[in-house]
Amino acid sequence: MTAESEKKILEMIEQAEVVADPLENLVERAKTDPGAPFEPEVLASLADLEEKQPAQFHKLRAELKAAGVLVSSLDKKIAKLNGGGTGREPSHTDVLIGLTSETKLFHTADETAYAEICIKGHRETFKVRSKQFRRWLTNRFFEETSRAPNSEALQSALNQIEAEAHYKGTQREVYHRVAEYEGRSYLDLADEPRRVVEIGPEGWKVTDNPPVSFHRTPGMQPLPVPEKSGSVQTLKKFVNLASEADFVLLLTFLMAALRARGPYPVLGLYGDGGSGKSSASRIVRLLLDPSEAPLRALPRDTHGLFIAANNAHVMAFDNVSELPRWMSDVLCQLSTGGGFAVRQLYTDQDEVVFSVDRPIVLNGIEEFVTEPDLSDRTFFLYLKRITEERRRPEQELWAELEKERPRILGALLDLAAHGLRKLPETSRQGLPRMADAFWWARAWETALWRSGTVEKAYRSNREQAIETVLEADPVATALLAMMTGGIVRTVRTVRPRISKDLRRATYCREFETWEVACAVYDPCCPPKAWRSTFMVPKGMPTPR
Repeated sequence: MTAESEKKILEMIEQAEVVADPLENLVERAKTDPGAPFEPEVLASLADLEEKQPAQFHKLRAELKAAGVLVSSLDKKIAKLNGGGTGREPSHTDVLIGLTSETKLFHTADETAYAEICIKGHRETFKVRSKQFRRWLTNRFFEETSRAPNSEALQSALNQIEAEAHYKGTQREVYHRVAEYEGRSYLDLADEPRRVVEIGPEGWKVTDNPPVSFHRTPGMQPLPVPEKSGSVQTLKKFVNLASEADFVLLLTFLMAALRARGPYPVLGLYGDGGSGKSSASRIVRLLLDPSEAPLRALPRDTHGLFIAANNAHVMAFDNVSELPRWMSDVLCQLSTGGGFAVRQLYTDQDEVVFSVDRPIVLNGIEEFVTEPDLSDRTFFLYLKRITEERRRPEQELWAELEKERPRILGALLDLAAHGLRKLPETSRQGLPRMADAFWWARAWETALWRSGTVEKAYRSNREQAIETVLEADPVATALLAMMTGGIVRTVRTVRPRISKDLRRATYCREFETWEVACAVYDPCCPPKAWRSTFMVPKGMPTPR
């Protein structure tokens, strides 16, 4: 290149005009001038950007929307420039389905469809058929179009979104309040930032990005952010317990409830009026699973009980006076894990299946747990009547508890971390019923007491429970009366002594139980068979 050519090129560069990019600082200009994105040169640049760099276009579009630009009108202008203005406008259904590009769709093993959405910087997990997801979808449609979707389009979109979650989404598990994943436990605080506590062998920490998904139901209340340097002994001044053994069992129940899977023991709180049974039940829920309605009455049927279990992690039932046999059986299922199926609405063959296990709290004045199967799963805690000198205003009690809750929760999490650290080396030999719960107890109890403290308290509590069950069983009462008198020595002598209609009386040495079957006659009712199974108290004579 000659010197003269180089000189001419430099002169041309100096004389050239600087052409500004129409999209430069567009977001800042739109904040003060909403019409800036609609200028012809800007629209042309946006249309070109959408065709050549769609990812950059949608990022810029989201920023313009956040700045207050009516992006639905902007989309129409750009569509015309790109040759799409002559076609029909997208239907409500198409727009609604398109909005799911902002979500992650998946399903669970029971074929329930879920959508994971980012809201205000945190993740939310909604059932596709839930009110929360419908609200979110309706709101996003209005933000995009400045209109409300019609109900038919919304229903059609939900059907399509549900199908996509099933056939295109992955299968994942969704948890309620407590989760376990790869040897670590997670406790959902359910607060506004949607933070979760991660518990591992080395300790615990609060995180806002857990590897598991939580479904937050209506009525869930937040847990406080846990604090270090707390003590579980602080709990004693809030619960009116009669002995140290009762405190051991209360703590065992709380620690079992920190696990994502059962079996869970049932907590039975007894006592006269004014002994603080309802307050103790509320405190248990406040510590691990607070709710707008912490206490409720027992449902009248199995369906209602499983619906309640699907919407809470800890279930607390207040003022229980009696438990029918069918209710005892269902509570046993919920304690150790059970299922319930009902016909799906508007179908002849499809079923809705509930499969859950939950920690359960029951309280009442009378000794309402009389069935042996439920009695074996229950920790019976007897609360003494609070004297006038010790009684305090509820407002004062709850205010003090609110101050201590973060430290008490932190102390429970410390025990959980200790348990996870010790669990691999903890013995599984000689475990009582609900073996998993007591194996877990063996792991964490050494942080507070000697090994075997929990099982010793349970066995003592169980012996007292046996007496309660026997007193409520007339067949057992008659049989034990004869055993005390030394009459019953063999199974053969049992048969004629109780009733001429006795059909079967057998003794199981392994479980130390009698099983008695006889006929019961009522003047108002036809004869019916009655089976009674009960434990033999310690020290009573048994068949040879």
